[in-house]
Order: sequence, then C-alpha cells, then structure tokens
Amino acid sequence: MNTILLKNQPSRVPLVYRRETPIKDDEKEIFDLSVNDDRFLLNVIHSTYPKDDVYVVSNDTDLLIKAKESGLNILPMDETFRSAEEPTEEEKELKKVKEELARWTDRRSDPKVMFEDTDDSCLVLEHVQFKPLKILVDEKVAEEAQRFPEEKDEEVT
Repeated sequence: MNTILLKNQPSRVPLVYRRETPIKDDEKEIFDLSVNDDRFLLNVIHSTYPKDDVYVVSNDTDLLIKAKESGLNILPMDETFRSAEEPTEEEKELKKVKEELARWTDRRSDPKVMFEDTDDSCLVLEHVQFKPLKILVDEKVAEEAQRFPEEKDEEVT
C-alpha cells in the first residue's frame, strides 16, 4: 500500500490518504485518540464516501467489532494476505516449541564432586543420564498431537 500511495501506482481498489479529522464531543466517549484503531475508524467515519461503499478490511478482531458497532461494513481479512511481519498463531506456537527444544538441547551435565572419608576412593563423580534428543522430540510431538487432535500429522524437519 505504501508503494501505491507514495509512488501513485494504480490500484484496483481506490486508496485515499486523509489527514486526521478533529474528534467531536459526542465521539469522545466512544473513541480515544491515543488508540490507533480509534483514530483510523474516526477517519473512515468522517470520509466523504457513502458508508455503503466503504469496507473495513482487517484480521484484527477488535477493530472489526468496533467498526461494526460504529455502523461500518466489515470484511475479515483472509490469512493468505497477512503481513509478513505478523506471525500467525501457528508460527507463534512453533516459535515457543523451538525455544523450549533449544533449552533442552543446550543442557549440560552438572557433575558433582564429593569427597569420602574412606581409603577406597577419594573422588566420586555423579553421572547424570539424559534421554536422547530424538526421544525428547518424539515425546513433545506426541504431546502436541494430543493437545491438537484436529491437526493432521505432517513430517517435521
């Protein structure tokens, strides 16, 4: 959209840049100018276009609800048009699982040094046995499959 507005490139949908409209007294109870969504909606409401021809398209549920309550037409945005910077819920969950896996992968054994009062030995090292990484990953995948049974199994690389 920046390219269209800044370089005046053609668009199939008319895009208009508007300066902010001052807020009216009766709108101060509903809208807060410190909230970007409210500032956006005020500009849409005060636009010169007929309200029947204006649609608020977004994947932000709160924005869509407030737009609908304000009498505007809404269209939930399809996930395929999501901004590359904004991760999906699945990507957020995957990032969390990767971080947890990294914590397990980066473990180091913590040997204990203990001294005994006997003549047989003077130093004992306690060896901690960890599960192999493959088993840990398989257990985590099985746990996630139980949490989300509706998801289909996909090969994890």
